[in-house]
Amino acid sequence: MLAGWLSDRIGTLKVTISMSVLNALSILALLTAPNAFSLVAFSFLFGTVYSVPVVGITLLTREFFRTVNYGKVYPGISFALSIGGAFSLSLVGYVYDFSGSYVPAFLIALVFHALNIFFVSLAAKQSRKQQEEVKAL
Repeated sequence: MLAGWLSDRIGTLKVTISMSVLNALSILALLTAPNAFSLVAFSFLFGTVYSVPVVGITLLTREFFRTVNYGKVYPGISFALSIGGAFSLSLVGYVYDFSGSYVPAFLIALVFHALNIFFVSLAAKQSRKQQEEVKAL
């Protein structure tokens, strides 16, 4: 709810990237937490990860593909997110089983956050370029 409200105020792209950065920071905080109380506090912050697929991707899809193509594109994106989410949760368990620690899973998550930020920024740039070309016609 807060992410949607903020998107209306400052823009979908800024909010989605901010949510990803906030979650990456929570992962770093979890990796360096000095005590159990800190772990609990940072785990609540880590919960922001769910705002990206639930709110961020929905709003980004609408922004990049507009309402005309939203109905065609979003079902595929939603399906891919569901499969990716299920796969990633299983992967965390396997990583723990093989390494005996959640640290490698957190590091993998940080890499994916960096990739997500890069690809969302790239998509935004491409979307702006296409919108400018349409306006020029």
